[in-house]
Order: sequence, then C-alpha cells, then structure tokens
Amino acid sequence: MQRERNLGYILKFVDKLNQEAIDFRILVAGSGPEEAWFKKELIRILGSERVKFYGELANQELKVFWENIGVLLSPSKSESYGRSVREALYYGIPVWCFENSGTHELFENHNNLPVFKLSEDIMQNKIGAELNRIVGMKTSNFFQITYKNQINDDLKTLS
Repeated sequence: MQRERNLGYILKFVDKLNQEAIDFRILVAGSGPEEAWFKKELIRILGSERVKFYGELANQELKVFWENIGVLLSPSKSESYGRSVREALYYGIPVWCFENSGTHELFENHNNLPVFKLSEDIMQNKIGAELNRIVGMKTSNFFQITYKNQINDDLKTLS
C-alpha cells in the first residue's frame, strides 16, 4: 500500500459510499509503507467489522480471495497495467479504474472486458447505484462460457 496508488481517493470513495448507506465491506490484499495508516483510516470510516485485511497472499490463496470480491477499485493514476487488474479480469471481477498509461489499452481495444472508468467528478454523483450495477456484472456461468476464452486471449495480448 503506497500513496502513489491513490489511497486517499479510496478513502474518499469509501466514505462517500458509506454516507449513501450502501451495504458493503472492503477486502484489502497486499502490504506496503502506508499499510498501518490506511488500515486505521478505513476502520475509522467503516468500523472493523466491515474491513478485512489479508496482507500478502500466496498464489493458492488468490482464488478464494477473488471469489469474495464484487468489484476491484483501482484508482492509481500512475500504475501501469498492474497485476491486480489482470488477476481481477482473469477471475471475472469487474474493474473500476482511472484511465492511465496501462489501462488506456483496455478502454480503447478490449470492449468485451468488464472495465469501467473512474473520474474525478464521480464523487459529485450518487455512486452506490453505479457500484451495484457494476457488481452485478461479476462473473456468472454465462459470462464464463461466453467470454472466458476471449478474455484469456485479450489478457495474453496485453501481457
């Protein structure tokens, strides 16, 4: 967890959702220099019962982690096409992210992937309904059967 990943934006986003009384919880994997601060702030906003920190996950733990995720929020503006975005898409998890040097190609060339643009002004709108719509696009059998081969091909192209 590093400030370059736009952790402040995540906190504002979570606070906004919480103010809209949306029923959700936050699952966080990974670690980094801002981990203690980020944990403290998320728990301050949501309470400890709605936040779960996993730390670093081994490969065999990733599948279980991703099965519990409804959407990946990836607000980094400087990160390239990162591992978490690739993993989320592999597991059929919709991704909500800023367009940056890495994700630009997802928006331009891979319309069949469940990737949605974040924007600076999104906080001025009600985001709960949009979040629920996106979470509803999480992998289903139809999605796996219809799109999994295409997604795997797209991910190979992007790697």
